[in-house]
Amino acid sequence: MRQLWSLIGILLTATLLSTCAAAQTYPSPEPPQTPSPPPQDEFGNLAARFLGSTEDVWHRVLPAQANRQYEPPKLVLFSEATRSSCGLVQAAAGPLYCSHDRTIYISPSMFNPLEHVWREFALMYVVARSAGLHVENQLGILPRVQERQQELQAAERSALSLRVELMADCLAGVWASEALPNLKTLPHAALEHGLGAMKALSPNPSSAPDLPHRGNLAVGSPEQRVRWFKTGVESGSIKSCDTFRKAP
Repeated sequence: MRQLWSLIGILLTATLLSTCAAAQTYPSPEPPQTPSPPPQDEFGNLAARFLGSTEDVWHRVLPAQANRQYEPPKLVLFSEATRSSCGLVQAAAGPLYCSHDRTIYISPSMFNPLEHVWREFALMYVVARSAGLHVENQLGILPRVQERQQELQAAERSALSLRVELMADCLAGVWASEALPNLKTLPHAALEHGLGAMKALSPNPSSAPDLPHRGNLAVGSPEQRVRWFKTGVESGSIKSCDTFRKAP
């Protein structure tokens, strides 16, 4: 097991060294007229580096594969609660990608329940799959799903949300295929354990609205999420992530 932790550490270090860590703006819920300074704390710097890596990848991949220019999301770090265009965001409900304001909301306190060794991996994954939800939004998938959900019963809405979330896992894999090619060597069981542990980041999913911008890490089994993540890693293709035409 110690070798597993070492491997994850090597992969994370490689990501940080290879990432173009452009400074990210951290707007308040009411955006200021002048840009905020880049984060000075370790968590903020890590989040900015991981987000910068997703931007590097999707600026290349989205135009090449979907003929769309990538417009990066914003990132807001907060403590216990903040407001978004999707309503109140609480740390207790886990990370959120709001499709209305195209912003990722993350609280450092969300990661406290995790074992220390998984925290950087979890932050990397949360940022990568939130960027995946943002790609779904840019492709017009999230608005269509949300419109369709308004016509459905609870079980059918949840089924659509599952497909949205698993597609985000797959798109995180597409990012990883470019940014972390060595991740293909990570054992399936290790990924399943890591992604399963991250359910702790969404400890109270019942309190979250059943909407595709939730970014709920408690949705889907670890096996489903690993399978779709590895699909993205191994294919490097957005088309392979069509969870709406394949069994989840």
